[in-house]
Amino acid sequence: MPMTSRERVEATFRHGEPDRTPVFEYVLLSPVADRLDLAEMLGHDLMYLWPNPLPGRADTGPHAAPTAPADDPVERLRRRNQEAAAADPSPPEESLRVYALAKEEMARRGMDLPLLAPAYAHGVWTGVDLMMTMALEPEVAREHFALATQRSLAAAEKYTALGVDLIGVGGDFAGQRPIISPAAYRTFIVPEVRNVADRIHAAGRRAVNASDGNQVTLLGNLDCGTTLSFASPEEVWHHTIQCLKAGLGRGGHILCASNAITASVPLENYLAVVQAHRDFFGLTSRT
Repeated sequence: MPMTSRERVEATFRHGEPDRTPVFEYVLLSPVADRLDLAEMLGHDLMYLWPNPLPGRADTGPHAAPTAPADDPVERLRRRNQEAAAADPSPPEESLRVYALAKEEMARRGMDLPLLAPAYAHGVWTGVDLMMTMALEPEVAREHFALATQRSLAAAEKYTALGVDLIGVGGDFAGQRPIISPAAYRTFIVPEVRNVADRIHAAGRRAVNASDGNQVTLLGNLDCGTTLSFASPEEVWHHTIQCLKAGLGRGGHILCASNAITASVPLENYLAVVQAHRDFFGLTSRT
C-alpha cells in the first residue's frame, strides 16, 4: 500500500525506506490556494510556505541598510546590531496567518502535507560588511550571529505552536563554492545554528539545514541555474533520473530544485522533472 506524503517524508528523514523519493519545490511564487492546487496536481509531498510580508517591518539582517551611513563596515554592522537588539525578534502574528489558512484548506481537501517554514537568519550571502567584520572585529560579528539566533528561535517557537513540521535554519554561505572559509563557518555559524537546531529537535520538530545533525537528508540537487533553465527537456529528464538514482538508499533525499523554480525555467523543463519522477517510480500521470 502506498505511503501517505507525511509517512514518506518522515521515513526519508529517519533514513528508513520510503516507497519513493519525496518531491516538492521551495519556491513557486504563487498564493496559498495555487500552491495547494499545484501540490495536488504535481504530487508534491510537502510544502514550503513563508510568512506574509508586512509593510513597515524593518529588515535587521546582514543585508539591511543602517539608519545612518558610515564609511567603516564594522561600524555599519555595529549599527545594524544595535537596531536588531532594539527590535522585537518575533515575527508578527498577522504574518503567520498563512500557516493556519494552509492547514484549514488542506483539511477541507483531505490533504496532509508536512509544512516547512523559514527561520533562516545566519546566512552571509551578499553580506559584505558582515564578512569583512568577521575578519576585522570578530566580536561584532559574533554579536550579529547571536542576535540572528534570537530571531531564529523566536520564529521557531511561533512555528512550533502553529504545528509546522519542518523549520529551516542556517542560511546561504556558498554558491558554486563557499564564500567564507570552513574555519569561519565553524567558528561563527555552526554553534549558533546548532543551538537553534537543538531547540527545534527538543520541541519535536525537524530542523532543515545541510550542515546539521549526524545524519543528513538532502533537499534539492536539481541544477536550476543551468540545467533546468537552459537544457532541453530530454536533458532535464535524464538529469532528474540521475539525481534520483544517486539519492536512493535508505531515505536521505527529497527531490527539488537546488534553489527555486524561477522565471528562467521553461514550463516544459519543469514538466520534464515531474515526468521523470513519475517514470522512475512507475506513477500514474495526473491530469
